[in-house]
Amino acid sequence: SKNYHAWSHRQWVLKRFDLWQDELDYVDVLLNEDLRNNSAWNQRWYVIQNTKASADGNLPDNVIDKEILYAQSFIEKAPHNESPYNYLVGLLRKRRFSDFPSIRSHAEVLRFKVLPNGSKPYVGCAPLLGLLVFIYEQENDTKELAISICEELGEKHDKIRRKYWKYRIEKIHT
Repeated sequence: SKNYHAWSHRQWVLKRFDLWQDELDYVDVLLNEDLRNNSAWNQRWYVIQNTKASADGNLPDNVIDKEILYAQSFIEKAPHNESPYNYLVGLLRKRRFSDFPSIRSHAEVLRFKVLPNGSKPYVGCAPLLGLLVFIYEQENDTKELAISICEELGEKHDKIRRKYWKYRIEKIHT
């Protein structure tokens, strides 16, 4: 279920023969078996875009709201799994995060969440912080927060992508 060519062929078959009916259920099974299956996350996005979007490629708010809740449920199961965060960013590629404030509020709550056992699974969580960068950079009053998080990621939590976070800072400044 993680072979790019197989997924590409499957997408062609779905589109060519209009076989969308059970595909989201199938993807849901795959994600519940392996929530880190990025191919299945990509397939979910592909199916939603091809079955729910209008002619201009925009998704209705009710579809986005449902998909936000879906992704958030997987974020809580595996906080450091990048796939559901990337799914949210892709889902909102033509929209503003401020149109869906539940994403920001959920991410901000998780960032400092302490579990009953005292653990803090989201502190320093690079995918969560990266999502907050996408959210904060869209608004003038939170751009400095976005920059601060990029610096924190590059210096502390995601050093391997230090140059990427510097690039994001430059992009925010422009």
